[in-house]
Amino acid sequence: MQLLRYMENSSAENAKTEGIVLGKAETLLMILESKGKVAEDLRALIMEETDTATLDTWVRQALSCSGVEEFAAGLGQVGKDEE
Repeated sequence: MQLLRYMENSSAENAKTEGIVLGKAETLLMILESKGKVAEDLRALIMEETDTATLDTWVRQALSCSGVEEFAAGLGQVGKDEE
């Protein structure tokens, strides 16, 4: 019985974490889209990221950059596949 409760709590916790990660990634994309076109490779990189601290850092960088290219360059991503 305890294992079942642990698994239920673990699943709920994982779902919560996944929701937080998805929300941060979507917020980051909204910020970037307000600054220009987001290339598919950059979009994929953002959506594949699972570390909340990394996403937080990227959100702060996106808020202070002048455009998508500047943000992508800061990540080492060219992000020009859709120009």
